[in-house]
Amino acid sequence: MGSEQAGDDFVTDVSIEFEDPNESIDDTETLLFSNLDTPTPCLRVGDREYEGHYEYVIGTHLYFSSEGENGSSTSPAEQQAEDRVPSYQLIGKTCKKIVMRRVGGARTAPAEAADKQDAMET
Repeated sequence: MGSEQAGDDFVTDVSIEFEDPNESIDDTETLLFSNLDTPTPCLRVGDREYEGHYEYVIGTHLYFSSEGENGSSTSPAEQQAEDRVPSYQLIGKTCKKIVMRRVGGARTAPAEAADKQDAMET
């Protein structure tokens, strides 16, 4: 995980992976991280809460942004359609990722769901 100090603030590159492959984050959602400096970082996305743990990645993950000729971000497909050579800029790298699992909220663990079902049947 890379980090740079800027005054009293730290900029940290984070790769996030969800234990549940059906979990995703919309580009318009606001992310609120906490406890990044602990073994169990937390993430809040709207009313969903996640708790995670760090894992080392094999090699280094690199993150790039693509920029068009006028400096605006464009997708590689848009650049190809306009016959431009894509230009990429390294925006971050990390050797760790955070694996997140959902906690609380609408979803319950299978054992808790079974207990609730048993309680309803009695």
